[in-house]
Amino acid sequence: MLNTRYPWQLLICGTGEEDKVLSRIHELGLTESIRMLGFRNDVYSIMAASDLLVLPSWKEGMPNVVLEAMSIGLPCVISKIPAHVSLLGGDDFATLFDPSDSGDLARILEGYINKQKELEMMSMKGIDFSKKYSPLVLTKRYAQFYNDLLLLK
Repeated sequence: MLNTRYPWQLLICGTGEEDKVLSRIHELGLTESIRMLGFRNDVYSIMAASDLLVLPSWKEGMPNVVLEAMSIGLPCVISKIPAHVSLLGGDDFATLFDPSDSGDLARILEGYINKQKELEMMSMKGIDFSKKYSPLVLTKRYAQFYNDLLLLK
């Protein structure tokens, strides 16, 4: 659905239903634009070299990949599902889209083409937001939580 006048490439990391996805990629004639990378140990370097993280999940527990992307300044376009909405609290640290509407995602992605300033702003907001979930901050929160529990006894 993305306009073909813009060069774009989608890198898919991870495993699960590769045959189905590859078949669909071939069906749509997108073998030049979409690459299936499978499981990777170097996902951070792939993320660092990317322009956007697109996460079209239908379900998530704690969306760690969103926080990881934000922490390195990678703007995020993520599905509007309870886990993502709960994490972000309605703020504009990332762009949310309806996972049942592929046109919504395509419009958002095309909207970001040649809009470096908006992506840089989202990147900076994401970096600041992700600091609330750094290992040091989370460790302090856990310690405080356990201290509070001990004081209740």
